[in-house]
Amino acid sequence: MVRFVCFAAVVLASSQASAQERATLRVLFTSDMHAHVLPFDDVRERPARGSIAQAATVVARERRADPMNVVLDGGDEIEGTPLEYYAIAAPGAPGADPAIAAMNIVGYDAVVLGNHEFNFGLDVLRRSMRQARFPWLAANLGGAEQARLPVGGELVIERGGVRIGILGLTNPNIPHWDPPEHWRGLTFA
Repeated sequence: MVRFVCFAAVVLASSQASAQERATLRVLFTSDMHAHVLPFDDVRERPARGSIAQAATVVARERRADPMNVVLDGGDEIEGTPLEYYAIAAPGAPGADPAIAAMNIVGYDAVVLGNHEFNFGLDVLRRSMRQARFPWLAANLGGAEQARLPVGGELVIERGGVRIGILGLTNPNIPHWDPPEHWRGLTFA
C-alpha cells in the first residue's frame, strides 16, 4: 500500500543560534505499529519485530546519547491487536487505550493521524486522542474543529536552541476505505 502520511521536519532560524553554528538533528520515526505494545504476533502466536516497547528502548537510548532528537510517528496506532480492540472498541470496552498509554511513555513529540485511526469511528478516535500526551497532526484534514478532534496541522518545537517545524499530513484516501459514518463531517485534501 502506498503511504501518503508525511512528516516534514524543518530547522528554522533560532534567536539563540547564529548562522555560523551548526546543529545535527536526528529524527526518530515510527509508523504502522498497529497497537503492538509488545513484540508479539497475536495471530501467529510468536515473537515479532516492531513494537512500541522496542521503540521505547531505542528512543531512551538515543535521548541519553544526544538530546537533539525528535520523535515522530506516522499513524496507524489505534487498531491492530485483540487487546486494543477489547480496550477501545468492543461492546462495554473500558476505553483506556493501551497503545496510547505506551506511546505516552515513549514521549512522542508528534503523531500524525493514520488511516486506521478512523476504523472505529469518531467517538473512539476522540477518546483515544484525548488520552495522548502528544499532539496529533493532520494539516490536510478539514472539519476537525467541528468534529471535536484535538488535531493541528503543524507544530514548532525547540531542541538545543534550534526551532524545528513539523508538518503532518494524513492519507487523503480515508473516505475510500472507511464507511462515511467513521469520518462524517471531515474533508481530506
